[in-house]
Amino acid sequence: MDLRRVALVTGGAGALGRGIGARLQKDGYQIVLADINASACDDAANDIGGDTFGVQMDVTSAPSVESAVDRILDRVGRIDILVNNAGVLVKDDHASMDEETFDRIVRVNLKGPFLVTRAVIPAMKKQRYGRLIAITSRNKLSGGMPAYAASKAGLDALTVAWARELGDWNITANAVAPGSIKVTPGLDILNRSPEQQLASNRLAISRTPIQRLATREDIAGAVAYFASEEAGFVTGETLFVAGGFQLAPASRYASDSE
Repeated sequence: MDLRRVALVTGGAGALGRGIGARLQKDGYQIVLADINASACDDAANDIGGDTFGVQMDVTSAPSVESAVDRILDRVGRIDILVNNAGVLVKDDHASMDEETFDRIVRVNLKGPFLVTRAVIPAMKKQRYGRLIAITSRNKLSGGMPAYAASKAGLDALTVAWARELGDWNITANAVAPGSIKVTPGLDILNRSPEQQLASNRLAISRTPIQRLATREDIAGAVAYFASEEAGFVTGETLFVAGGFQLAPASRYASDSE
């Protein structure tokens, strides 16, 4: 019987989900990618290779989530790490957005992790082992993109609640809060080229102590730490992977280096 740890990554068809899956596979985990787009999820699993496989899952639907988790447990017998990565970012996210868009953001970014985590907790309790890792955002501090920032702040709060509730079963819960992530051509949800993204992020980069955008590998490395045995006594924490952009906006300006 294969006794490797099993890592489930939601939003697995996206650029970040693929990056996280590839890093965790490199670290020796059995990878399961979940996504609402089944064919794209299968393609992502094939890209990672090995025995990685995909499952169709709509994180906003409890029946879909529960069915997908049951299929995973039937196939591999356990879920040790859950990375709540699935999320949506709406480019015109501001105070005058329509109610339907606001509800969609909250359903995917906040309700989704609640449903998926609720579904995997029984297996983790039975194993007396689990790692819950949420992908949140530095935007909870800046207040930018109100619906998105609010949903990610809520996910941070859920993470702390899980940490308090589940420690008795050796289950940890932590969050990784990225800054802006460098576009992967062909996989950017905002459909911008790397050049367009760089132009729109010049001010943010200038105010970031480490003068660049995050990469998928930066985020995946932080996830890998929280998934590891070395993080077994770390719970309820949020790790900012934002190059220092989570600090006060005046921490650095372009003229500082002149």
